[in-house]
Amino acid sequence: MTLRALPAALLLSTGAVLSGSPGARSEALPLAPSLTAPSTAAPSVQLAQNYTFQPADKNKDKDKDGKGKKPPEKKPPQKEGAPPPNAGQQYQMQQGKENAQKQKQLQIQQAKERAQQQKQQADQARQNAIKQKQFDMQQAKDKALKQKQDADAARDNALKQKQFDMQQAKDKAFKQKQDADAARDNALKQKQFDMQQAKDKAFKQKQDADAARDNALKQKQFDMQQAKDKAFKQKQDADAARDNALKQKQFDMQQAKDKAFKQKQDADAARDNALKQKQFDMQQAKDKALKQKQDADAARENALKQKQFDMQQAKDKAQKQQQFNLQRRDAAGPSGGGMQFNRAKTDQEFQKARERAQREQTGSSGRGGDFEKWRSGSDKKFETLRRERKTREVGKRNFIFEPDKRVIVRNDNRTYIRHDESQRLNRVGRELRRERRKNGTLMVVTMGLAGALIYSLQDDEGRVLRRTRRDRDGREIVLLDNRRYYSRSDYSPFGPERYYDSYVDLPPPRIRIPREQYIVEYDQASPDDIYDALNAPPVDDIGRGYSLDEVRRSYPVLERMRRVDLDSINFDFGSWDVGPDQYGKLERIARAMQRILDRSPSEIFLIEGHTDAVGSEIDNLSLSDRRAESVAVILSESFGIPPENLTTQGYGEEHLKVLTEEPSRINRRVSVRRITPLLSREGWNDPD
Repeated sequence: MTLRALPAALLLSTGAVLSGSPGARSEALPLAPSLTAPSTAAPSVQLAQNYTFQPADKNKDKDKDGKGKKPPEKKPPQKEGAPPPNAGQQYQMQQGKENAQKQKQLQIQQAKERAQQQKQQADQARQNAIKQKQFDMQQAKDKALKQKQDADAARDNALKQKQFDMQQAKDKAFKQKQDADAARDNALKQKQFDMQQAKDKAFKQKQDADAARDNALKQKQFDMQQAKDKAFKQKQDADAARDNALKQKQFDMQQAKDKAFKQKQDADAARDNALKQKQFDMQQAKDKALKQKQDADAARENALKQKQFDMQQAKDKAQKQQQFNLQRRDAAGPSGGGMQFNRAKTDQEFQKARERAQREQTGSSGRGGDFEKWRSGSDKKFETLRRERKTREVGKRNFIFEPDKRVIVRNDNRTYIRHDESQRLNRVGRELRRERRKNGTLMVVTMGLAGALIYSLQDDEGRVLRRTRRDRDGREIVLLDNRRYYSRSDYSPFGPERYYDSYVDLPPPRIRIPREQYIVEYDQASPDDIYDALNAPPVDDIGRGYSLDEVRRSYPVLERMRRVDLDSINFDFGSWDVGPDQYGKLERIARAMQRILDRSPSEIFLIEGHTDAVGSEIDNLSLSDRRAESVAVILSESFGIPPENLTTQGYGEEHLKVLTEEPSRINRRVSVRRITPLLSREGWNDPD
């Protein structure tokens, strides 16, 4: 505790004694025995009044910097020739001492005033506080005396260190001056040496140049003489060569005459032989042409018979498929054969199929791989959707409306499903805006992959009239344009009916390639096989270009293109969701698509959904359409295939690979085709 802090300590100890808490009194410092002796209050007060606290003057022996007061500085003996002390420095030192003395007196005065104030406050304390204060003051005096002794020792050490440092600095400065003088002398000597070296080098270079010039002159004279001698020798050689050439020319001319005469004789003989060979070849060609004509006639007759046979086979297959479908509809009763949608009958078929899937889940029949996997709750979404279906009849057509803008149309013997593809585009990208045009159509702008903008011109039912893509670099790509198709007089995109029969009936295509190339089984194919199948042209003449709806709803048109069948994607019963563990199965076909799109970014691929014949026709059609859409979304989200380059369509149980009403994994499949060659390009350049 310093002397300056001593009054504050006395005040704190006094406050502890004066406080009313027993704890504070018990924690006070113990008093000396002499200070705790019993006494009256009056002498204690008198003692406090007579006592005047004199704080120790800490700054007595200190200068203005707080350091110990310096003793008279012993000036070192001045060397001969050293300059006298600066008068300005002496004046500054004197001023500093005076300022330090004034500061010291001011601090003493302030300390006295604080001590007096604290004394007045301390006089209010009890007798025990006065005794404790005297004891603390004695302790503080002892400590202050010790601190003063330490300060004096430190001041003496600092003074000695400062004198030592000043002597060291002087010695160092003198040494640096000597080093600088020596360095300046060395630099002057080096400069004189370098100048002499440069002069000697220049004189040597001049001598070398004179010698080189003399040598060059001698060499030039020697070269000129050599050139004259060479020219004379060359002239002699040229004269001899001219004479030899003249002799050789005369000899060659004679040889050429002899050779020409021999060649004329050979040519005459060859002409005669060629004439004979030509006559022989002509006779051979006539015989060969006659043989080829006979073979061509036979091949044409065989091809005609084969074509008739193939057409008959295709007709038989189509009739068999149609009869199979009719038999299923007849067996299904009103829900399958009539136009009226029988909800109760459809629910019965769905319940029957679900119970069968539950029974066969264990695989006890030995055909567990042909059954769809049953998982509790997997068909919950489909059951909700089925309950929300609404029906309406318009003329001879029956419409079944599902809650997500899917419509199942039943007309005569054909049933198909249509959907709004903008929902799939929004799942992958983000819809930016919708613009209603004067003609009633709707322009939907969607953000696609990599910042591309997709412009889809639609009617009220979501049918795509035109679709283009504008990439980030400003390039615009027309993907499809069906405006001329929908502008025909027999189609009305508005009003209650909004229907146009897009079915196109074509004869079966003639397949001239092996079946494994026409229908590629995905699990058994290599990446090149998949790429070749998707990149191949139509297998038969397509007649004309078609609209997107005509292509999707007319299987005879689709059969002109090769396809890839995937039956390895497994769906749970009544579900269209694909688990992430199955995404990798689509990697190879996604790579093949990307290879084609890198070459031609306007290509369109159709993702087809097919089911087996278990359950009702309506449920299978709805499930197949949703499953095809799920695969398309995975191709876009997980493998980067632009969604606008894909289109989907469900066909349900209409096109079975194996005609059976039993569960069949082969029939439950997803197929992929490239349909760009089938699409009409009429009106692509028409203005919007």
